[in-house]
Amino acid sequence: LVAVLVSMALTARARLLHNRASERDRGSFLRASFLRALPALGLISFLAFPVVSSYAFRAFDCECFDNGESYLRADYSLLCSTGCVMPSRPMLFETAETGVYTDEYWQVQYLARAAIAFYPVGVPTVYLILLLAARKALSNERESKLSRALAFLHREYEPRFFWWEILEVMKKLITVGFAALILPGSIRQLVMGMMVSLAFMLLVAVAAPYRSDLHDFLALGSSFCLCGVFFWSLVLKQEELTGTLNDKGLLPPALKHAFAFSYDYVTYGLMGSFLGSLVLALILLVKHFTASSAAALRAAREREAMRAWLRLALWDSAALDAAAASSDETASDGASDGASPARLW
Repeated sequence: LVAVLVSMALTARARLLHNRASERDRGSFLRASFLRALPALGLISFLAFPVVSSYAFRAFDCECFDNGESYLRADYSLLCSTGCVMPSRPMLFETAETGVYTDEYWQVQYLARAAIAFYPVGVPTVYLILLLAARKALSNERESKLSRALAFLHREYEPRFFWWEILEVMKKLITVGFAALILPGSIRQLVMGMMVSLAFMLLVAVAAPYRSDLHDFLALGSSFCLCGVFFWSLVLKQEELTGTLNDKGLLPPALKHAFAFSYDYVTYGLMGSFLGSLVLALILLVKHFTASSAAALRAAREREAMRAWLRLALWDSAALDAAAASSDETASDGASDGASPARLW
């Protein structure tokens, strides 16, 4: 909503100024207005992207109860369908398992599908098109009006990885959005999220796309923390299964000893993953600053050595010039006295 309001305000301002412009400069004026408004619109859409995408995909997550009615998990006052079959499945299409959709839920479906097409799919597509339009300037590190307007997308990355923010957006879209469509609450959902996180952590470790080493370290630490959250969520899911079987007396003691896992350990593991990521990031941060300080000190010593060498070279040059001048004066004096060239030499 904020992005739309800002867009309307900027469009109205551009229209007002456009009416004052001459017909000859209309095209260039519209282009300049677009480039002037692009940083604000892009930054707002970038910050709102995870929240809007998450809410749009939640419209497909309904919980089916024993009476055959399903309700929206985000708002249990909304009846999604009647005649559903457990377990709950994503409400992408009306099937025998999902039951018959209510009229109110159909309206939510239409709005959710339009929001997904406009934001989770449309925004990254627009980002990618604009970055590809400016790829020559970005790859050659030559600033243009379009590349300057898109600075919020590429300024933190190496020139050859100017498109990396699109990959970040896709990771958020998969882990926050599309993950809600894969059997919510199931192990498969957690496995998919963990595999995506592991793949992205490997990409960050190999590519090191950021201009700053510190940002590379922080990105690697956050990816490790996310993988830890998914891993311990899998352990928690397995403990939930073994606990249910044990309560019903269906788990033999040998299997209970092999598969049971205390909830306390899961809590410690989650906290350890988070704190471990922070400690790792701090260690890498200290290492980075230590290396930077050592490099700065080494560069300062090299500059001081270069200054000393230049001073010595200039002193030697001045001494040689003085000696040459003195020799010339001696030669001229000897010539005036009638001395032979051999004696002067």
